[in-house]
Amino acid sequence: MTATRPFTLEALPEPEASGPLAPVREALLGLVGEYLLDFEQAAESEQLTQAQARVLGFAVRGMSMRQIAHQFGCDPSNITGKVDRLVALGLVERRPDPRDARIKRVVATDKGRAKAVRLCERRTWLSTALGRLESDEVAHVQHALGLLGRMAQKSGPEQKSGPQLKSGPGPKSGPQLKSGPGPKSGPEPEAR
Repeated sequence: MTATRPFTLEALPEPEASGPLAPVREALLGLVGEYLLDFEQAAESEQLTQAQARVLGFAVRGMSMRQIAHQFGCDPSNITGKVDRLVALGLVERRPDPRDARIKRVVATDKGRAKAVRLCERRTWLSTALGRLESDEVAHVQHALGLLGRMAQKSGPEQKSGPQLKSGPGPKSGPQLKSGPGPKSGPEPEAR
C-alpha cells in the first residue's frame, strides 16, 4: 500500500480547525486521498486519465452526457472531449436513447467493458482494507458513509446547517454525528 497522501491541505478557520470534528475531517480527507490515488493509479495502468476512467464507468451503465456531466458537477460540454477520446479508443459509443432519440447515451463497447473490469480488478486497496475489519466495524463504516452521503446531497435544507454533535455511546470514543431526516428521493428527471 502507498503512503498516506492527504487529498487537500485545507486551512480551516477556528473553531473548525481545533473543534471536535477536526479529527473526523482529517481522517476523511486521508481516506479520500488514498481512494483517489488508488483510482488514479488504476486508470494510468490502463492508459486512461482519472476523468476518462470515470466516464468509462458511467458508460458501462449507459448514461446520457447530461447525467455524466451531473456526476462531474459540470456542463455537458466539458464531457465532450473525454467521450470523444474514449470513442476514438473504441471504448464507448454514442447511441440514441430508445425512449427519446434526442438524448444521446454514452455506452461502453465490449472492449470498454473489459477495460472497466480490469480497472476494478486493479483497485484492490479498499477491498483489502475493508477485509481487515471485524463485521461490526464494517457495519459502523457502512452506516457512517451512508450518513455522510445523505448529508452531502444538497437537496434538503437539513444539510445547509451542517452536522450536529450527539453525545452518547458509540462504536468508539469521540463525538458522533447525529443523523436527521435525509433528503427526499424520487425519480430523477431524464437528462438530455
